Formats: sequence, C-alpha cells, structure tokens
Amino acid sequence: MKAPLIGGAYQARSIIADAQRCLNLFPEVNNKDAPFETTHYPTPGLTLLTTLASLGPVRGVYTASNGDLFACAGASVYYINSSWGAIALGTITYGDTPVSFSDNNVYCVLVDGGVPPADCGWTINLSTHAFAVWSDPNFLGGGRVVIDDTFFVLNQPGTQFFYHSESNLITFNGLAIAAKTDYQDLLSTIIANRQNLWLFGTQRATELWYNAGGSPMAFQQVPSITVEHGCLAKYSAQCIGQGVFWLGVDEQGSAMVWRGEGYAAKRVSTFAIEQAIQKYADLENTQSFTYQIGGHFFYVLIFPTADKCWVFDETVGLWHEWCWIDDNGEEHRPRANCHTVAYGKHIVGDWEDGSIYELSPDVYTDAGDPIIRVRSWPHLLFGIDAQGQPIPSDGKLLIHDQFIADIQCGTTTDADNEPFCSLRWSDTRGASWGNAVQQSLGNTGEYLVQPQWRQLGMARDRIYELSWSVAVATGLNGAYVNSRLMGK
Repeated sequence: MKAPLIGGAYQARSIIADAQRCLNLFPEVNNKDAPFETTHYPTPGLTLLTTLASLGPVRGVYTASNGDLFACAGASVYYINSSWGAIALGTITYGDTPVSFSDNNVYCVLVDGGVPPADCGWTINLSTHAFAVWSDPNFLGGGRVVIDDTFFVLNQPGTQFFYHSESNLITFNGLAIAAKTDYQDLLSTIIANRQNLWLFGTQRATELWYNAGGSPMAFQQVPSITVEHGCLAKYSAQCIGQGVFWLGVDEQGSAMVWRGEGYAAKRVSTFAIEQAIQKYADLENTQSFTYQIGGHFFYVLIFPTADKCWVFDETVGLWHEWCWIDDNGEEHRPRANCHTVAYGKHIVGDWEDGSIYELSPDVYTDAGDPIIRVRSWPHLLFGIDAQGQPIPSDGKLLIHDQFIADIQCGTTTDADNEPFCSLRWSDTRGASWGNAVQQSLGNTGEYLVQPQWRQLGMARDRIYELSWSVAVATGLNGAYVNSRLMGK
C-alpha cells in the first residue's frame, strides 16, 4: 500500500490528529503520471564565500541596481566584489537588528531604525563607493527604506508618519510627509509592491497608498481600502512574487501569517503553525527574508529568541522547518539571516559571525556541517486485505510486515563511506518513539537499492519517521507499507 506524503509540516494541537514533521525538506508537486503525488527535496546548503572583518551578525546584504553587492555586519558596511573580496566602506551604529538598503541608480542608502539627532542613515555613492552620513536636515530616520517611482520612501520610527525624498535625489522637502490615519496605531513598517505602498500599523490596520503625482507629497491613499490586519513584527514584512507577507496582529489576536495581493489579505498560516508560533517569546523581533530557487518561492520566518525557523513555500502552499545542527547535535535556526542575489549566486549572511555564504540546492552541508533531513508520515490506520486493497483498521491491531522507503539512492561519490537513512516509529500516536534502525542508501551507482525494514511488530495507530544526513542528492517520494489486520 502506498503511504504518500502530501501535507507538509503539520503537528496539530493534539498529536492524535496529526504529528507530521518536515525538517530541511520541501515538497514539490509532481505530474499526474509520477509514482507519487509529491517528492520531497533537500533544502539548500551553504558554501562559505568570505568572512567579514567585523565578526558581528550580518544585518543585511543588498545588490544595487548596478550589480554591486553591499553588506552590513555589526557596525561595519562593506562592498564585496565578484571575487568575494570585502572592502570596508564605513561604520554605522552597532546593533544586531536588520538594516534596510535601497538605491536609485546613483546612491545606495541604508537605515537602521534610529532617529536623529543620532546618526541613523547613511549613503553610498554607487560610482565612487564614497560613504557618508545621511545628513539632510529633513531626514527623519527610518525603520525601512524603499524605492517607489524614483522616490526614497521611509517610515518615521515611533510615529504614524512616512515621508519621501525628492525625485531621484537623497534630499527631502520637509512638507513631503503624511500620516497613516485609518486607525490610531503607530506605523510599523512599509513595503513597496506593484506601485503601491503598504503602510502596516502596529496593532490593527494597514493602508495602501499610491503615487498620485501630487506635490510636495506625491502619494495619496487608495480610497476605501484598508486591510484589517496590522504587522506584529516589523522585520517580518516581505515581498515575494506579486504578494506581500507578514506576521499579523489585529483586534482579535496575533501571530497569524498573512499574504496580501491586490487589496486583500489571505491567511497562509495553518492551525499547526499558529499553535507553534504563539508559544514563542519575543515575537516582535521576528525576522524574515525571501528567495526563489527552482521555481519555488520561499518566505522565511526566523524567530531569534525561540531559535526556530518556519518556511512557507508559496508555490505549493505548504510549510516546512529549516534548521542548522551544531556540533552537539542540537537544532538551531539556520545560519542564514538575510538574502540577496549577486554575481549569479544566492547570497546569505550569517546571524552570528560575519560569514557570507552561497545558498545552493546543489550543496548538501551547512559549510561542512551535516544537515539532518526528517520526514514523518501521517497516522497509519489502514491495512491491506487479501486482494491488496486498503481496509481501515477501526482501532484494531495491525501487523506491520514491511516498510519500504521510496527514496533516491546510489548518488554518493564516496566509495569509503556508505550512506544510511534511519527509520523510527511511534506506537503511542507520536507521544514517544522507539530507537531508529538504519538501512543503506546504496553505494555509488546502486540506483535500485530500496531501504526496507521487516517484521515491525503490531500497533493500533503507528507513525513512521525517516531521517538522513548524507551529503548527496536525495529525493523522497513516500513509502510502501505492508500492514494487515490481526488474524487476516
């Protein structure tokens, strides 16, 4: 009997409903003639490209419109060339929170969320890489800076106001300022998407504005449009594809993930994801980034205090966990803290030590550290009858004769180290687990190997879980399970 994997990561409020884990794997929907509906592929691995002299956290990476790569680590800002040489340009206020970059083809600018009179904004001349404090008298700081129709647009931290620069310039008209007014919460952050500005409130309402060509304030609110969900975590708001994603808050509660498109918002978090997130502390410091690999658009939500990371794959509408394993075998949030595409590579910065990596689906370690992949199945409550047809157990004991993992094998290039995968199972509906049992994934070229386990005992309700950490290409379709009713 086929045992497919179709639900993504979903551990329900009660494990008796669902206890599926999908760690460092993401599902892809197959064509109708494929053996299984979905195949799970490894999340991308990391290759170290350079380590910045400032060993603080990488707070942002950004590719300017001229192709130059910039990064901020700790209090230092760098230009990184295509040979991965890092040149220090200047310093900003030290911190460990994200910075925001943008550019207008002439200047690259960045802000750190501070307000004057402290230095809180900086400019980089894209022709000379000259670095300077953003010192215009009408500069009011910013939690985020975006470019929209030749204007730099910023939110003024701690207020309801946003403002914009003069067209194609880094100077400001002090009258080019407006306030979010639909609800009297503060302005959390801003996003530019499809010629609209999304102004997220800190508690309940989000407004959409557009460039109406006015002067001195160019933008006006889209009439009669308010999204009734604010943004709980200002660093959670991101664009990907044609959508806007954020960790929401409203008058009914918080910690739901929303996707905005057009003038509407759709909930994309599941009950299971919300149950997990709402247990985490310090949700306001949640961070995020997005990336696209192989046609999959990923929205990455990082919870620094909880040391967790959840990823939504917009392409298939499913969630998975992403983690990094330390030398003691403990799980932590991934090393990646921010993302851009530069010099033909996906670039991410490390949240701890100033490392800059390439993120690649063809790499199967975290800069040499093993990556563990885990996928658990739904509750198995069916046996097969004498004709090979599934039959519900209805709470009766099932005898499990055989489990065959349909996983890609024979891809190792190391003849001295045979790769393995491990299977464990729970007969307590996910409350406890037995010891894992290993089987070979095949040596080089042994493509027809089928990892299988036999004489697996009896259970009324069983959950299987497969794991592996081999640094080779793999893909998991699902499994074939031979189970039968007691006495049948």
